[in-house]
Amino acid sequence: MRGMEIKIRDLSASRELWKTKALEAQREQEKLQQELEDFKKKLKALNQKNSHNESCHLPELRNKELTELRPKGHSYLVYVIETAIKFLVTGLSSLRGIEKSFQILTENWT
Repeated sequence: MRGMEIKIRDLSASRELWKTKALEAQREQEKLQQELEDFKKKLKALNQKNSHNESCHLPELRNKELTELRPKGHSYLVYVIETAIKFLVTGLSSLRGIEKSFQILTENWT
């Protein structure tokens, strides 16, 4: 009987823990959805503002946005991460080689 009570108590605690985690994840998803909607509105406003120069607008916007974006929880900007991935995939570099490449680039460009 005592074993059943302990098991029920543990299951109740576990259920409350997962319920809390699920609610936190739902709040985070809603927050990210709102950020996405704001970004879409910003993009739409920029498209309307620069509709006369449609052919080159998107690459300029993309480059501008990539220089400003930093993924949550990361210390590097998106374009730095993108460059590292390009080194890895198209340049066929190893991760250590990419690190050395960035060291050389920073020495020459800073």
